[in-house]
Amino acid sequence: MEAYIEHELQKLINKNSSLHENVIKSQKEYLEKDAKSLLKGCQEHFRQSVTRIARNHAIVNHESLAQFQSMALNLLKINEKSEFDKVVESIQ
Repeated sequence: MEAYIEHELQKLINKNSSLHENVIKSQKEYLEKDAKSLLKGCQEHFRQSVTRIARNHAIVNHESLAQFQSMALNLLKINEKSEFDKVVESIQ
């Protein structure tokens, strides 16, 4: 989310470098809301991808399907990079 907000703000500032600080602050608040709505869509696409991969038994064997789905979906709840990396390694 932070990268999206920063990128969009930078585009705005590049177009008009003399923007007042209040305008930038207001735009940042708008972009935060926008980013949250996009994130929900990204999460839904991630869930769909997990389901699609789990059904491909050339990738995930039938016995591991539930465990794979559980571990993959838990990635959405992790906030620490080191923990995220551990779960990814376990999935692999």
